[in-house]
Amino acid sequence: MNTRLTSVETQKRMLVISVAVVLLLSACIALYVVKSRQTSQSTPISPSGELLDFEDLVRSIIPGNSAKRIVRIYEESDGVDGELASVEPINDDGSKWAMRYDAKDHYIADGAGYKNLDGTITTIVHEYAHIEALNETQVDHGRYNLEDGELALKEGAAKRGSYIKRFSDLFWSEETKRIASSDTPPKEFKKHVYESLPGQDNIFFTEYAATNEVEDFAESFAMFVLHDEEEFSSETLRAKYRFFVTIEHFALLKQRIIRNIETSVK
Repeated sequence: MNTRLTSVETQKRMLVISVAVVLLLSACIALYVVKSRQTSQSTPISPSGELLDFEDLVRSIIPGNSAKRIVRIYEESDGVDGELASVEPINDDGSKWAMRYDAKDHYIADGAGYKNLDGTITTIVHEYAHIEALNETQVDHGRYNLEDGELALKEGAAKRGSYIKRFSDLFWSEETKRIASSDTPPKEFKKHVYESLPGQDNIFFTEYAATNEVEDFAESFAMFVLHDEEEFSSETLRAKYRFFVTIEHFALLKQRIIRNIETSVK
C-alpha cells in the first residue's frame, strides 16, 4: 500500500484539521491540538503480522534520534471527532515533550486497524513538526524580552536563525499576521487556502495553516514529507516546499520518515 498522499484534494477530504493553540496558564507553554473528522475506510497496518498501536507507530515513523525528545505518549479521549492529538513541552526549556492522542478518533471500534491510516500518519508528522520548530535549540522558552532578529511566540523568543523565524520572515508579512490574528479574517484570505482565485496564487496548503506561522510551518512540513513538489502548481506553495528541501536536516529527515513508513506499514 502506498501510504503517501497523492494530492492536496485527497488530503482535504481525508483530514480536515482545525487546531486550537491553548496557553497553559500554570507554565506559560503552548499545547498544540489537532481536531479532525475522519471518513476513510480502515487500513490496518501489520509489521510482522501485528497491528502497531499509536505509540508504536510514532516510534516506528519518527527516526530514533529525532524521537528522543518525545518522552511520553499517552491516550486521552474527548469523544469521537474531537481532538485527534496534541503535543506540549513538559519541562521548562522545551527539550522534553509529551504527545497525546485520542484512540476513539484513530482506531476502528473493534481495534482491528485504523479508521484512516494516512490521516493518522499526517497527524503524527504535523505534531512532530511542532517539536522540530519549538524545541530548546530553536526557542528560548519563557523569555519574552526579544533581542534583535528574534520572533515572539507563546513559548518565548524564537532565536535569530531558527527554523520558525526564517519561515516567518519568508512567508508571513506583518499584514498577513494582522489579518490572521483578527477575530474574523476576510473571506478572501480564507479562500487563498485551497481554492484558486483568478490571477492569484494560493498561499496556504490547508485552511488551518492560515492560523499563524507556527501552524503554517507544521502543515507545510507535513506536505513536504508526505508529498512531491510536482503536486503543487502554486509558486508560493512550492516555495514553502523548497524551504524544507534546502535545509539538509529536513531533507534527510524526510528520507528517513518515508523509509520508516515504507518498512513499518504494510
